[in-house]
Amino acid sequence: MTLSTPTPVSEIKIVAPLPSLAYSALVQLALAEDLGRGDCTVSALWPNAQASPRVSASIVARVPLVVSGLGFAKTVFQQLDTTLLVTARVTEGRHVPAGTVLLRLEGHAASILMVERTALNALQHLCGIATTTRKFVDAIAHTPCKLLDTRKTTPGWRILEKQAVRHGGGHNHRMDLGAGAMLKDNHWVAAQGSITTAIQQLRAALSPMQRLEVEVDSLAQLAEILPAHPDMVLLDNFTVAELIDAVAMVRAWEGPKPLLEASGGIAHETVAAIAETGVNFLSTSQITLGAPAVDIGLDFEASLKTTL
Repeated sequence: MTLSTPTPVSEIKIVAPLPSLAYSALVQLALAEDLGRGDCTVSALWPNAQASPRVSASIVARVPLVVSGLGFAKTVFQQLDTTLLVTARVTEGRHVPAGTVLLRLEGHAASILMVERTALNALQHLCGIATTTRKFVDAIAHTPCKLLDTRKTTPGWRILEKQAVRHGGGHNHRMDLGAGAMLKDNHWVAAQGSITTAIQQLRAALSPMQRLEVEVDSLAQLAEILPAHPDMVLLDNFTVAELIDAVAMVRAWEGPKPLLEASGGIAHETVAAIAETGVNFLSTSQITLGAPAVDIGLDFEASLKTTL
């Protein structure tokens, strides 16, 4: 599928780049995973890494993709060796063609070789999320519906994966459980009481800045909760026909109208039909957990100088 023409960066709603401190712990874990016992190949060739040749190298997109994760990759390289010069050649959130140089590197070959896989793993994963998100966003661009992510993210990687969703043109749902209340089916069962009472209890406890969303799995449940005035309703695993009926029910409702979110079983092949029902949002884990990694490589280009 052909991706859309790149959106000007000024028009993409992206938060400021994450400071390296936001993911320094994750970088340390990733480096420890691969370098916990050192690099026996590099150390055999260059017992002193700072004595290895100085080289220039490029990290290159092998396929068309949407860029995300450059800041993390830069932190990976420079956390191992602060003398490495790492320069971004593109802006995150951009769709670039195959062959585009994403990052330029200059420094000791040993330092680059020891962390190239850690950096590439991150870039391939995060650019994959951004690229998959853009495909979903393009598929529903003819509707007012907005694409949301979910909390189904790789443990420890949420802040980066949700940033990649934004780079792809999607929007973030809850960052964590404290961001807003969601009354789900298991809450209903565990509470063993009236759903209306539970909604009222939550409303009294939440701050005005916290949204209250309720999950329903039938039109009957939707009708039951409307008088309790939730801010948002998640329509779980509704068919397209049921979504159309749900939208009609809310539009006919004379009280405050909640926003509607469709979720469950959403794929790229079905996303347009779901968005066309009139729901305000649709959410899917396919843009995070289901996003395939994209092909990105690192190419050494030239030896700059050998340090003796």
